[in-house]
Amino acid sequence: ADATPTPTDAVTSTTPDPFAEFPAEARAADGGGDPRPTSYWAVWNACAPDNRAAEAAANGGRAAGWLLLEDVLADPGIQLGDRLLATCEEGLAYLEGRSAAGQPSTDPAIALAGQLLAAELNLTAGAESCPLAEESVVGSHLILSTANFDGVSPSPLDAEAGGAVPRLVELLTAYNSGDLCR
Repeated sequence: ADATPTPTDAVTSTTPDPFAEFPAEARAADGGGDPRPTSYWAVWNACAPDNRAAEAAANGGRAAGWLLLEDVLADPGIQLGDRLLATCEEGLAYLEGRSAAGQPSTDPAIALAGQLLAAELNLTAGAESCPLAEESVVGSHLILSTANFDGVSPSPLDAEAGGAVPRLVELLTAYNSGDLCR
């Protein structure tokens, strides 16, 4: 008997889609490259200990599409809520789940800021997007703005915002990992 697999033998995923409640139109990708997770941006910069800045420069740098975190911070700049992200070190702190002062943080707003920063970097770099990702970015900015996010002290979140943050972090994490827009 021939054991060559056929297309009908394809294995179907038994893993449920955590975003199945959203319509296909909300998740339809508009093209562009693959988004990158926070861990990618945490090394593609000039301020992390094991950064890839020299590799980016050797390959032509920003002009050749080798964007670093600080390239986007310098032009056009990134705001997280109402807070203007000023330095590579501050951005790296959020990407690694630390406060702007460099301290490990359990503040849900810091987790949101790290994923929002990665999403903004991906969008600025021309990564694919979809309406659900864009709405998650806007909602995250609104929550951080309402909470007067400063990156250092815990951000006071009302019950509604506090309830929305975990889902926004989940959506932005999926976007940054290339699992949200299809």
